[in-house]
Order: sequence, then C-alpha cells, then structure tokens
Amino acid sequence: MRWAEGAGRTVEEAVEAARTRLGLDSGQVTVEVLEEPKGAFLGFLGGRRMAKVVVRPERGFFSRRFLERALEAADVEARVQLQEEGEAFRLDVEGEGAGFLIGRRGETLDSLQYLVNVAAGRVCGRGKEIFVDIRGYRQRREQELRQMAWDAAAEVVRTGMSMVMRPMHPRDRKVIHIALQAHRLVATRSQGDDPERAVVVSLRSVEESSLTGEAEGGRPEGEG
Repeated sequence: MRWAEGAGRTVEEAVEAARTRLGLDSGQVTVEVLEEPKGAFLGFLGGRRMAKVVVRPERGFFSRRFLERALEAADVEARVQLQEEGEAFRLDVEGEGAGFLIGRRGETLDSLQYLVNVAAGRVCGRGKEIFVDIRGYRQRREQELRQMAWDAAAEVVRTGMSMVMRPMHPRDRKVIHIALQAHRLVATRSQGDDPERAVVVSLRSVEESSLTGEAEGGRPEGEG
C-alpha cells in the first residue's frame, strides 16, 4: 500500500482518480493538494491548469493493515484493533499464537512497533506515534515495573543504602522514575551507558524530603 498522485478538472476528481488507484475508501485516506485547478481566461487565454493531489493511506488505517499483513507473513492468527488515544494510535493484538512476538522483556515487540512506525512514516508521512501491544503485555509490564520501584524504595528506606536496579530499556526506566517521582523519602537517577544504563534509588536529603509532598516531586533525572 503506497501513496498515489491524481489529476483532474477539480480537486474532487483528482482525489477520486488517485484513491481509485489505491483501492481505498474516502475515510481511509488523507489528501494533500499540490495545485488548485485554474480555468482559462475568457475560454482561450492561458489554457486550463488541472488540479493535482497526493493521496496517502490514513496513518491509523495503514498501520493496522501493515501489522495485519506482517502477522499473516509470520503465519500468526490474530486480530488487530486500532484505537486513537490523543496524540497517538494504539494497535492491540489479540490471538493465542501471538505471544512469541513479545520476546524477552518485550524486545521483539519493541522491534515490531519500530517497524510499524518506520513503514507508516515512509508511506503516510509524519504523524502520530503508533504503539503496539500484544495481549495486554505492556500494561502488565508497567504494573510489574511499578511494583519493582515501590519494593526498591521500601528497601532503600529500610536500610538507608542506595540501590542500583538492573539495567533496563529507556522506556522501562521512565516508568520507574515516574512511579517514584512523588515519593517523599527517595529520589531516582540514571547512571551508566546503554544497554547497561540503570536506575539508582537513593534517600532524599533532609532538605529535599521537607520540600517534597506526597503528591509532588521533581522531574526524574536522566530520562526526560
């Protein structure tokens, strides 16, 4: 599925010509007008300029179709649901055979998500980010990471010693930082270089603790 150019006496005619070549309905495309039509002056001077447009698959529609075809190529029977969430699209994959595409700590899933975003960028142009989830893995993973963060904070408070968590993907480190950014007694920062970059949980200073309430905290260091 690619983009197509169209020409016609009107913009609507040009769009119809390009859309027909793509085989897509009107709600499945976005349109960029390259040239507006221009009539001949008094019927003979200057000739007529045709309308020209570029028609591309709509980004959410394209990403779902692309992922469906990728799953078919991998011989995976699964359903793909598309949801628009503010400034992003989310593709939820449901199917018993899709679990192996998650990979170790979501690494294969991250690669699949990257591939979908690259393909959508090349065909549809720049637009909303596309997130891919398989059988609710990302939600379960975030809950697991939040629990790890709370457990680490409790241990640091109990012992008074800083804790270096195991190296994590930047996305996972961000979840840890957010989970503890409002904690009254501990603070987080990242140290090291990827792929060995890790979150360090440590006690706040007395001054920091007195300025930090239960529902507020500074921006996590190192992740942005």
